[in-house]
Amino acid sequence: MIFFLLTGDVVRLNEVVVSAQRDSIVLTGDSINSTDLRQSILLQPSSMLRELGNRYVLSIRGLEDRQNTLYLEGVALDNPVWGYAFANLVYPALLSQFSIHPSDYSASLFLRRAGFISLEAGTYGRVGLAYSSGVWGWGFLSDDNAYPYEDPFGRRYIRRNNYERIFNAFYRGGDLFLFAYGGSMGMPLRGYGGEGDDREYQGGILFRKKALSGALYYYRYNGETPVLSYRVSHSSGGLEGWGRRGRIYGTVGRSFSGWEILGGVSVSFDGSFLPLYRLHGVRERGVFYWELLVRDRLPNLSELYFYGPLARGNPSLLPEHFISLESGINGSAEGWWVKGDLFLTGVVLPIFWEPSDSVWMPRNGDYLMLGGLEFLARSRYLGFSFSWVLNRLNGSMVLPYRPQVISSFYFRIPLESFEIRMDGTYYGSRPTYFSPSSRHLPPALFVNMHLAFRLDYGTLFVHLNNLLDKNWELISGYPTEPFSVSVVFRREWR
Repeated sequence: MIFFLLTGDVVRLNEVVVSAQRDSIVLTGDSINSTDLRQSILLQPSSMLRELGNRYVLSIRGLEDRQNTLYLEGVALDNPVWGYAFANLVYPALLSQFSIHPSDYSASLFLRRAGFISLEAGTYGRVGLAYSSGVWGWGFLSDDNAYPYEDPFGRRYIRRNNYERIFNAFYRGGDLFLFAYGGSMGMPLRGYGGEGDDREYQGGILFRKKALSGALYYYRYNGETPVLSYRVSHSSGGLEGWGRRGRIYGTVGRSFSGWEILGGVSVSFDGSFLPLYRLHGVRERGVFYWELLVRDRLPNLSELYFYGPLARGNPSLLPEHFISLESGINGSAEGWWVKGDLFLTGVVLPIFWEPSDSVWMPRNGDYLMLGGLEFLARSRYLGFSFSWVLNRLNGSMVLPYRPQVISSFYFRIPLESFEIRMDGTYYGSRPTYFSPSSRHLPPALFVNMHLAFRLDYGTLFVHLNNLLDKNWELISGYPTEPFSVSVVFRREWR
């Protein structure tokens, strides 16, 4: 269910971007054009993009998948069936900003405004091409991701069936925005060797005109029957559906003195009713602020109605209820931007999947608590972030694969015709199951170097990723790409 989006005025300070809602927005950059989406959220505390082979799933403060919302230019990428979208369905060369809204557990992608042409070639079969006139454009990426890796016993393999083929096209004129995406991804099996031959196909058309937006989504697994879903939304309501399943919702709200109050109702096609509500308030005094958010999340359509040989939906699910409180400092001086906060989020009746007899089924838990501290400081030349987040599910369990500590850094040396940047991200150890005593994956450290050569006819970027040449596993059985090289040429015009 998508019926809100936080936005804010954006102020550019050299390469640092600060929004009026204290969001950390990181540019893929005019000076350094990253080809790795992980680096596009560099310095955003407690946020990560975890890899399921060739697919990137966004995690914010320990919540991910269906509990986060991912927007492209104000239109939800998340389809109403699964409730989430892979972040790499959009080719990074087209992007200028990846904005995280931590307290709201949402993120926004923004396309480049300038005209440009971009050509990319990299190791392990990566080739990309993108063009934009500033009004319309397109991008294509083909990546085999056929990289070497080792299992825990030192045996070496080559990643197979890990490819991604993605095509994007967009139009942006006046108050009309259109975006189309399509492609296929191989699905390597979890584990080592025996890669299988499964694949999935995804596509969609998104539109926005003033306050009206919507999308048509396509998904197909191997040769199975395609899944078509849709969403149309307005500031006062909308509908979303999948075949004969779906719902219509309406909302009313008002804003006053820094507070936003919204209420409504959702009516399913089968006649059942569920309430909608949202309360959001912000108070600022100098550099100090606090923020309160109370809202619910309706179960997505697969959680309610999915039926397959290994998984079944649960029509009896109740909505999740979120309460999030954040307080901290936020300010800039002498070319530095500093933000620090403490936060606490409670989720009542959280939905999670667990085995039931011979299939997986979702159910409502009792509660989920997430809390921690975040800090970041950055200038034009240096930046550092740190976050420490704890979570507890139903009192004694934890969320798998969530690190307690995430820290990142960068430093850059810009010259007239050349620039060098180093950056890195550290992820602490991660439990592999719901038990705190389960096996933990070791800490992971990604270190990267970027070079930019400004030429008379464009800019040449050289990206050296994962300099430590390690097959880190952010999820057990899905080793990440080792050391890789990507070369990008981009010519831009206004």
